[in-house]
Amino acid sequence: MFEFVNIVAIFGTAFFMAAVATLWYSEYLFLRPWLSSIGLTETDIEKAATQTKRNFVLTYASYVMAVYLIARVMAHVQLFDLSVREVSGLMALGFASLLVGFV
Repeated sequence: MFEFVNIVAIFGTAFFMAAVATLWYSEYLFLRPWLSSIGLTETDIEKAATQTKRNFVLTYASYVMAVYLIARVMAHVQLFDLSVREVSGLMALGFASLLVGFV
């Protein structure tokens, strides 16, 4: 299936994910409903603006790591004699199990 993992695609996908997240939490889409659901105001966000760059870098790094790990797993699907559907289902279950503590 895959002979290698395309690093440019990894960083491009992570950049796209960051762009979508930036738009998603902007005032044009869901900023106000999100703030009201977590009990914050826009002044609270402005106070935390000093950490915005650090948070963006950490978020982008986590996107890069997640996309890279998914690509590496999918690149080795043939070794386990599983279909792509089976591997993606197992990965979805694995990610869902990580989120159980946050829900």
